[in-house]
Amino acid sequence: MNPEVNEDKSSLYNKVVEGKAQVYFHKTKNEVFYNPIQEFNRDLSISVMNTYSNVNNNKKLKILEALAASGIRSMRYALEIENIEEILANDFDQKAVDLIEENKKLNKVESLVKSNCDDATLLMNSMSRNWKSKFDCIDLDPYGTPAAFLDSAIRAIRSGGLLLITATDAGVLCGNGADTCFTKYGSVSLRTPACHELALRILLQSINSHAARYSKYIVPVLSLSIDFYFRIFVLVYDGQMKAKESINDIGFFHVCPECHTFYQQNYGKTVPTRGNVKFVFDSTSPYDLNKCQNCEGTLKLVGPVWTGKLHDKIFIQHLLKYLNTKTTDDFKTRERMIGMCNLAYEELDNPLYYILDDICSVMHCETPNHNVMRSAIMNCNYQVSYSHCAKNSIKTNAPSEVLWDILKRWVELKPVKEKWMGPEYRLARILKTQPKIQVDFSIRSDCTPESKKNNLLRYQEPPPFWGPGSKPKRKAEDEENSKQQNEKNQKVIEELK
Repeated sequence: MNPEVNEDKSSLYNKVVEGKAQVYFHKTKNEVFYNPIQEFNRDLSISVMNTYSNVNNNKKLKILEALAASGIRSMRYALEIENIEEILANDFDQKAVDLIEENKKLNKVESLVKSNCDDATLLMNSMSRNWKSKFDCIDLDPYGTPAAFLDSAIRAIRSGGLLLITATDAGVLCGNGADTCFTKYGSVSLRTPACHELALRILLQSINSHAARYSKYIVPVLSLSIDFYFRIFVLVYDGQMKAKESINDIGFFHVCPECHTFYQQNYGKTVPTRGNVKFVFDSTSPYDLNKCQNCEGTLKLVGPVWTGKLHDKIFIQHLLKYLNTKTTDDFKTRERMIGMCNLAYEELDNPLYYILDDICSVMHCETPNHNVMRSAIMNCNYQVSYSHCAKNSIKTNAPSEVLWDILKRWVELKPVKEKWMGPEYRLARILKTQPKIQVDFSIRSDCTPESKKNNLLRYQEPPPFWGPGSKPKRKAEDEENSKQQNEKNQKVIEELK
């Protein structure tokens, strides 16, 4: 999967070949950022933007890469996206912008790509003043959190535009820094087996919050947890009423740290009235949310988070149709894209998931085959799917008490060791409530998803040395040069307007 890297004749540069693009980057370590592991990210972004253009009558796209670094994305976008009006490749580092200029010449895309040296937030704010200067697509791929760029990106995108966002601060979003998560995203995260989906929902809540301030709302088309980062694709629309209604998709989760049961609680609901929409705040819940209904553990609060859909299934169908016209010569990561998009398409819209190994560990019982567990849920007249976030996941619309009742019936068939039945163990607290349902563990013919039947590449093992890489270092003279360059940027901005 790694791009081909060839040494350039110059002693100063290496040349990276990725997709249809060739890109120089400095041999000097940490001078301009490039991560070959994110080729999948770039392949997917090209595919999504081509699909976005196709479903919008082959719309010509005005694209901003706000944090361009070497410009490899912009070069590939110019060469591989079919309908391009213009691409603005921006970076705050003058050395990166100089490199972008070299790469434009190397790829012969000078007519499509313009380079700019500016602070990304200042640039997007300046471009948000009128519709003509705004963008159809804005790609934010920062090192770390995108939080600082969300507000200006929302302002600078046209109604119906596509926002592409990467977050590599997985530790913060997945619960290792709940306080930092609150300061960056306005939500409290928690380390839990479903933390990767929670991270996506925290990101979407933050994006929606910024959008609502400007009477805009979002429609997620694809939200993915990939390797060490998160990649989100959302459409942003103008509309005050829809912005108000988006509160239907915001809520909290009460999560048990002992058995990992979760309980969803939304802020409330909107009620249509004559000529208007009224929001009814309803904090009541059918549960005692101080303790877990399963094991009596003390619940922890997570959120606020996005509780609506992570994906647009119709858009994914169009995306898969596009990918099926391509080969691995077009995209080296094609097979993985098809596998992951099929997983996303098969996912239930119900928030969060359980890990089969984890909940069986809570019960101290033998772990059933995944098809046995899926069949048991389906035999109880509920739906079940995998999550793209985790290989051994159980995502279902069955209430948590049904899931635990299924496991209690499983324990009747596969008894646990007597030592775990003592009153000091949580299993005793779980089993003191008798199951209310009968469970059929017969394996169903329809329990296996199509993506698995077709042997698609669904959960790829990470390659050696994968990760976000090291952040490029800036020198004092670079800071001064960038400051001087800002004076020249207004000319470029005025031309774009």
